[in-house]
Amino acid sequence: MENQHVSEDKNTGTQQFENEQDVQVEASEKNLSGFSAWYEHYKKQVLGISGLIVALALGLYYYNMIYMPEQEAEAANAMYWAEDFFAKDSFKIALNGGITVLTPDGPKTMSGFLQIADAYSATKPGNLAYYYAGVCLMRLGKFQDAISNFERYSNDDVIVKSMAEGSIGDAYVELGKSNEGIDHYLKASKISNTFTSPLFLKKAATIYEVLGDYANALLILDRIQTEFHNSTEASDVAKAIARVKAKQIQK
Repeated sequence: MENQHVSEDKNTGTQQFENEQDVQVEASEKNLSGFSAWYEHYKKQVLGISGLIVALALGLYYYNMIYMPEQEAEAANAMYWAEDFFAKDSFKIALNGGITVLTPDGPKTMSGFLQIADAYSATKPGNLAYYYAGVCLMRLGKFQDAISNFERYSNDDVIVKSMAEGSIGDAYVELGKSNEGIDHYLKASKISNTFTSPLFLKKAATIYEVLGDYANALLILDRIQTEFHNSTEASDVAKAIARVKAKQIQK
């Protein structure tokens, strides 16, 4: 009897397991059937999205691995001639180009920094061309245009970045906007490095002195003396402090 009960229990368990499997199979078939119906309904959209993803991936690969390296190389080649004339103090030619130069591919009309910046702004040389253009425009007395180009320069190089910011200060001072100039000198000094920070702090102190704001001039001169005592600007800062203090007493 006991064996019979055990056998019946086994049969019942087996049957129950098989029934559960059948239910699971039926559910899976329904899910597959539902997915098939959904896919057939949205087949065009799914294929369209898949195609778009593939196209974007290929586009990014082409842009980053083929197009941009070519653009970088072209921009660097164009910069060679503009930088050459810049080094010779031929700022108008360096800025605007237009001169025929001999290249390995034969005679070509060189591009100036303005054209390079416009055509290759997404490249590192093209971005640097904005800074060079700003310097050229400063030398040519076009201070507002110089500011526009300095502002368009963007890079993580702390030296050039601070020089661009400080040059905006120079341009504002040339335009008679001393307070704006001071603001940019101080902003440039915060792009911390031991070369340009004391340089632009000294310029800010000088303008404060010219404006008769001796208190702020002294604050900045004291900073140069304490924070940048090894800099070139610190070599004569003691004399500057004495001079400004004398003016402050006389005021």
